Amino acid sequence: MGVHFPLDMMGAAVVACLAYALMTPLWRIGGTPITSSAIALYRKLLTTPIALGWLRR
Repeated sequence: MGVHFPLDMMGAAVVACLAYALMTPLWRIGGTPITSSAIALYRKLLTTPIALGWLRR
């Protein structure tokens, strides 16, 4: 129905805060290698399509 009660929203805020608190230390440890790997994969997979003009802004 698209209706959110105040308690639903408070619960969502609590879950978001807990997820942030748990993920921040893990991201500090592994965020740079994950990001570097994702960029390398992007460059490897999409270099040719971009050069051929298949992907544009």
